[in-house]
Order: sequence, then structure tokens, then C-alpha cells
Amino acid sequence: MTWLFRLLFAFVGVVFLSIFLVAWVSYTVWASLRWLITGRKPRLLAMWEQYHNLRNAFDHRGASPFPQPQSDDVVDVEARRVPDDPAASSSSPSPKSENKG
Repeated sequence: MTWLFRLLFAFVGVVFLSIFLVAWVSYTVWASLRWLITGRKPRLLAMWEQYHNLRNAFDHRGASPFPQPQSDDVVDVEARRVPDDPAASSSSPSPKSENKG
């Protein structure tokens, strides 16, 4: 019985792969013909070129699209305890208490 399931799943996999390949080839042919007729690049190709140009721009400037931590920057901070009730630690009176009177 297990060989039947393996055969069935192999068949389903081959059908899925063949449908995907036919769709990919069809899109490639259609996009190429449209590109030849209208002169407009396919959107997928335009997006790929934009991504590639952006990546090259970052590579040539030596910058990265992601911020890199600087090893020579040291920031000293003073640690202090934060109270649970922010109203109790406030030394200035609240605006509501000034309006009473």
C-alpha cells in the first residue's frame, strides 16, 4: 500500500513541476514578445535592475543598506532605577492640580 502512495505523490510532484515549468516558459516567451513589440521591459526585469543598481550603489560607496555598529564608538550611560508609579516620582505638580482653586 505504501508503494501506491509513493507512486501517487511522485505523480503529483511531476504534474506540479511540469505545470510550473510550462507557466514559467509561457511567461518568459510572452514577456519577451511584448518587450520586442512595445519596447517596454517586463516589470520583473525592471525590478531586478532597480535592485541590482541599488545594491551596486551601496557597494561602490562602501556603505551598507544596514547600519553597522562602529567598534570605536563608546557611549557611557548612567543607570538609574525607574519607579513603578510615574506620578509619585514627578517633582513638578501636574497641570490639573494647578487649575484647582
